[in-house]
This record gives sequence, C-alpha cells and structure tokens, in this order.
Amino acid sequence: MKWCCAVSREEAGRDAVTDAAERLLAQLGAQPDLILAFISPEHASQAVSVAGEISQRFPEATVLGCSAGGLVSENEELEQVPGMVLTGALLPGVDLHPVRFDAGDAGDAGDGGQDAPDWSKLGAGTAGPTVGLMLLSDPFSCDPERLVAALDVQFPDVIKFG
Repeated sequence: MKWCCAVSREEAGRDAVTDAAERLLAQLGAQPDLILAFISPEHASQAVSVAGEISQRFPEATVLGCSAGGLVSENEELEQVPGMVLTGALLPGVDLHPVRFDAGDAGDAGDGGQDAPDWSKLGAGTAGPTVGLMLLSDPFSCDPERLVAALDVQFPDVIKFG
C-alpha cells in the first residue's frame, strides 16, 4: 500500500489536473487504484470537466472528490487561492465500490438511527465483508452526524472515516 499527494496552484482546472497528475505519477511510480481530488472553490464551477480530466489520466482508478474551503497536503495548506490536491493510492487486493448519497438519504437517524434506510447494497457484490467506509460529505447540505448514526445502524462493525 502506498499513498502520495500532489498540489497544484494553477488557476485553470485543466492545467491544475495536468500539473498535479504529473507530480502524483512521479511520486507513485505506477497508475493508482484510488484518486481523491480536492478542489478549491475557484475550481468548483469546473468540477465536471476536472473530474473527466482526472478520469482520463487515471482510467483504472476509482476517482472520488469534493470541493473544500481549505486544501491540505503533506506540508502545505491552501486557503483563498485557486488550488487542487490529488491524493493517489496503490491498494493491491482492495476492492473499491463508490456510492453516492444525497442529503436526504440518512432517513430519520435522530433516534439512534432506528429508521435508517436499508443500505445493505453498500456491501453487495464485494468479494468479502465491508471493512471500511470513507465518507466525503458537505456539512452545508448533509448532517454528517446523522449520516454516521444511520450508517452505524446498518454497519455497526465497519470503520467509518473521512
């Protein structure tokens, strides 16, 4: 298992992808299995095209991402400037299954998640048990505590992080 990240301060989304992707590949030395893309608000209007560019550069990778007010890499933090951080991982033997939830998908988890929806599909089709759930949530449109409470009902022994 190997994880690396690369930062770009390029103002154009396409240029930022090119810059960060080249740096990331140089560090990893191989095509990654997972890419986590974090973009500044200045790139948010280009999110769809940025995601497409990343997917073209890393065709075998599962690509996940979100925008963020502040971007953090190994030794740098960017705030109030255009930027992008690509984190790549080589994960031999790991099965990745991205799933998107919308803000209302947590159901009524206010009472310990008793009315949480049946999300058993999260583990469907995997070679083994679901071991972990990486969550990237927007705290302005989703209540992360409510989401985790609902997931705890469905997956009490699964690690949730993000």
